[in-house]
Amino acid sequence: MKNTMFLSLILLPIIFWAQTQRWTYQYNWQGSVYNGANYIVRGPDGNLYTAGYTYNNYTYLDILMLSLTSTGSERWVYHYDRNESNDQINALILGADNNLYAAGFTSYTLGDFAIIKMSLSDTVRWMYNYDGPANYADEANDVVYGADGNIYACGESGGIGTDMDFTVISLDTLGTLRWVYRFNGNANSEDIARSIIYGNDGNLYITGVTRDTANHSNLTVISLTTSGNQRWIYNYDGPTDMSGEGNAIIWGNDGNLYVAGKSFTLGNTYDFTVLSLTATGNQRWVYNTHGTDVWEDIANKLVYGNDGNIYAVGKLANVATDDDIYVVSFTPSGTVRWQYCPQDSGMDASTSICYGGDGNIYISERTDNFPSTRYDFTITSLTTTGSVRWTYNYDGPAHNDEAATSVIYGNDGYLYATGTTALSNNSSNYLVISLNPASGMQENKTSISLDRSSLTVYPNPAKTYFNIQLPQNADCSEIKIFDITGKQVKSEELKGKNCRVSLFGIQNGVYFVQVGDEVMKNKLIVNK
Repeated sequence: MKNTMFLSLILLPIIFWAQTQRWTYQYNWQGSVYNGANYIVRGPDGNLYTAGYTYNNYTYLDILMLSLTSTGSERWVYHYDRNESNDQINALILGADNNLYAAGFTSYTLGDFAIIKMSLSDTVRWMYNYDGPANYADEANDVVYGADGNIYACGESGGIGTDMDFTVISLDTLGTLRWVYRFNGNANSEDIARSIIYGNDGNLYITGVTRDTANHSNLTVISLTTSGNQRWIYNYDGPTDMSGEGNAIIWGNDGNLYVAGKSFTLGNTYDFTVLSLTATGNQRWVYNTHGTDVWEDIANKLVYGNDGNIYAVGKLANVATDDDIYVVSFTPSGTVRWQYCPQDSGMDASTSICYGGDGNIYISERTDNFPSTRYDFTITSLTTTGSVRWTYNYDGPAHNDEAATSVIYGNDGYLYATGTTALSNNSSNYLVISLNPASGMQENKTSISLDRSSLTVYPNPAKTYFNIQLPQNADCSEIKIFDITGKQVKSEELKGKNCRVSLFGIQNGVYFVQVGDEVMKNKLIVNK
């Protein structure tokens, strides 16, 4: 395995890592105990639109939506409480008509399937509520704006004698109901639609979970026409024909479908599962993997990159380190290109991944600061070959629990992420953070085979050159030097384990030296 070392070349000793954070924004609704942001989109006006929750008076969840400028200034706040009961947003999108569409549920008694249309200036154009046949708990989990100009949302709805049904609803842009599709599995048990897309072929594709007659769950994909007619149903219940669940679905630029979820393997509970189907519902390939422990492994999200590859994120359970972030990349034919799994002790989780306009991968995380009992808001950047570029951790003023829930790459070249940060009184604030992805070289938590003491750098301070002495087990052939914006300023071939690197042409300042493919840091002071 190749080993990579990052060395920080620095003139001012008060600076060690490049600062990627542009700004942070926190909000608390009228002193509510818990507040958090879960979703974010960037509008055509360059502003940010976010959705989350506030826990009102220790009793009920309320809907909270906020708009910020791209520099972090607050534009407006929208709060909604239907009937002093739980209300929640599960998805937020920007429609092609430049309006916001949010999907979730609002409660009058037990909860209704809800879709909200809002202008970019904080005007609620309409709210649609659907109460299923059983007048029971109904909920929307995802929403998409179709190329035909209609709205499609999926979720679950209580049926009479059927428990919860896999449900898809279509509205026009005026909020008028077009049709409702309901699917009840053979077990008359809990069937849930979790993710919906509008394919480039003009059809709908939805994934989730359904129950069969043995009351085992299936990872289910259903395709509908835009008129609500069923085209086909695909079920996958894992290698042992026991259980499966779908969490996310995407349409690839190759015209195929890709699904993330989990499936049961005897002796290992649930496996991290990614599979691919044709647009006609034929299985192309299935990928299953699991950690070293017997707890749940799961794939939460995936993205089809502009490079033509697939990237999926979730977690694996490992014996020594509990839950670990897991990212895997595939070719469209299902060949694994690489895997990333930093095995840090604690309960880590990731539910969001994006492919940046700069050609890099970004994931949002909640990382466990083991052995302490608190979590961090974390964003990690990977190259498309699986190398760690940097890891950003946010630890709020109270040094308490934080979590990152979603991340997007804006067309202005900056990252925007949502989450939550805990306060000293055990309450929490709604959190939005912006980063500069180019200058994100920050100490990361990747598991590496080399320790800091195995790397020798001298002289220190340095003026015209520095030496690197590599350990015997390092297999490195090239050194690259980057400035704090991420621009490469020098590269040269390494010759042997003891190498002298000239600093000719390198100005005083902060630089990063990369050797190989994985990540390690050391400090070098350059003082010409």
